[in-house]
Amino acid sequence: MRFTRIVLSVLVLSVLGSVGFAQVYPPPSPEPFPPFFIAGTTQPGLLSDSDGFCPFIISFVPMISFPFGYYDVMFSGAAIGGMARDVHGFMGAGVFNISRDVWGVQGAGVFNISGEIHGFQGAGVFNISDDVHGGQGAGVFNISGDIHGFQGAGVFNIADDVDGAQAAGVFNAADRVRGVQIGLVNIADEVDGFQLGLINIARYGVNGPGASFEPQTGYVWGWWQNGSRHLYTVIGLGLPAPDLFNSSDRLVGSLGIGSRFGRNDDLHLDLEAVAAQEIGPDLDAFGRLFWDCDTSLIGVVSPYPELRIRAGLPMTGKLELVAGLTMDFDLEDWPMVPDILKTGFSWSGSCFGEAFTAYTRWFIGLKL
Repeated sequence: MRFTRIVLSVLVLSVLGSVGFAQVYPPPSPEPFPPFFIAGTTQPGLLSDSDGFCPFIISFVPMISFPFGYYDVMFSGAAIGGMARDVHGFMGAGVFNISRDVWGVQGAGVFNISGEIHGFQGAGVFNISDDVHGGQGAGVFNISGDIHGFQGAGVFNIADDVDGAQAAGVFNAADRVRGVQIGLVNIADEVDGFQLGLINIARYGVNGPGASFEPQTGYVWGWWQNGSRHLYTVIGLGLPAPDLFNSSDRLVGSLGIGSRFGRNDDLHLDLEAVAAQEIGPDLDAFGRLFWDCDTSLIGVVSPYPELRIRAGLPMTGKLELVAGLTMDFDLEDWPMVPDILKTGFSWSGSCFGEAFTAYTRWFIGLKL
């Protein structure tokens, strides 16, 4: 009986509030930060999907609210879930919010679903929206239209075009990025900016495998590039040609970043900065370190710096003829370059007080 009285009381207050408190104002125009209209004015057609404008609404769940109805609001607060048409100020809920467009801030403990956002949208789990002009943040994921500002999530983001930044703990996906993508995996059709991550894929960027041969050392190298022209990642392996089909203690691995100068369909130049290491003698330890995350083996990591200059000339389809120079730097206090690679043109110098010897070799190969 007590519960019944409470429910009836809430319903009565809602009805009385909607009749006695909520004056019907025409909703604001759809322009960003529009002015509110003066009470008593009318514009036919604007109220077809709304009960009008109410300064504030307090809800338990949608349609159990004070006042009762579906309004354009300046403030909406809900214990569990809130629902409004356009929000011009703040909308918050313990669990979820559902609205059309938002000019201001929308926050929920679990999720938000809305139209356009002009301001900020934040949720503990996820946000789903149309275009965002400002910021969007969620503990797990965001799915939106265009982003003009920032989109951040703990796990993943999905958007159409991004003008600004997109950052996630695992992966980001977008059509076109004008700015930066930051995540473990970044995927985009076109990037006019940077992708910062372990795996960066841009459809019209720098992608695909390549292989080359170094006559001075007899090494065969294979590598994979992924990312945008401005910044991409490159990972590679190399070993002597006679060891290609055998296990080899002279296996060298490398990981680094690079930039491309020129168009993909014309003569272009790649500049890469790489950390390389002879991993053959410690291959089992490297396997346990990276696949089993055995941090006690971190001591096996002892790379040396390497620079690469690679020119590419498109031939047919995606096939390119490549040629260039590799420079390995053997530091006086950190001599890690394998003896077999200490050949070619050598020269010595110092940088920031660190003496080194550089070994320069040339290579030629093909890339897809």
